[in-house]
Amino acid sequence: MALVQQNPIVTTAAAKLFQLPNGVQYTTVTIYNGSASPIYVGGSSVATSGATKGATIAAASSLVICLNANDALWAIAGSATSAGDVVVLFSGI
Repeated sequence: MALVQQNPIVTTAAAKLFQLPNGVQYTTVTIYNGSASPIYVGGSSVATSGATKGATIAAASSLVICLNANDALWAIAGSATSAGDVVVLFSGI
């Protein structure tokens, strides 16, 4: 296996942050938010507030979550992040 790093930009519309590849077993994923504002992660209906508010990743903080093959995580922000602000790390195939 090899370390996979992705640097997605999180915008003000819910979008797929990343998806684990097929064949990856239960694995730990670290998401670092280096932007000045929080981002919110969850399912495809994730929002910044209300009934579908996602898990908050505060500015300069990380979230560690365990996922399985083909699991996808979606994200949204109150203000868009810049290139390189968000880092996703996991062990891939």
